[in-house]
Amino acid sequence: IKQEMKLRFEAMDKRFEMMQKNMDERFEATNKRFEAMDKRFEMMQKNMDERFEATNKRFEAMDKRFEILTDLIMTLTAGIFALIGFMMWDRRTVVEKAKKECMNEVKDKADKEYVDRLVKAMNELIVLKDEKAMDVFKKYNLI
Repeated sequence: IKQEMKLRFEAMDKRFEMMQKNMDERFEATNKRFEAMDKRFEMMQKNMDERFEATNKRFEAMDKRFEILTDLIMTLTAGIFALIGFMMWDRRTVVEKAKKECMNEVKDKADKEYVDRLVKAMNELIVLKDEKAMDVFKKYNLI
């Protein structure tokens, strides 16, 4: 009986050893699969990081371009306002200068007789040609 029990225990031990060996092999195979999956995930993560980095570089480049365009637009706007200001200043100075020159010329050349003759000529033209103009001259007591 002892020997038979010993044989049965040895057989059970062999079965447990084989089961253990089988489980160890399966565990190693599973570990290899997990390691392979980890490598794939790492490669995917690396690939995604590279893509995000490339996208970030593109956005930075676009930001630089927008900054350049913004600066250009602001410069052009300031230039336009400066040009408008210069044109207004120049017009005002030219008009004032022209007024002064006209007044000086009228004062130099105009004598009483010349002005009277000019007014009579204008009155005749107005009476003959345009009634609206005659009304305007009457309104300001020029006729």
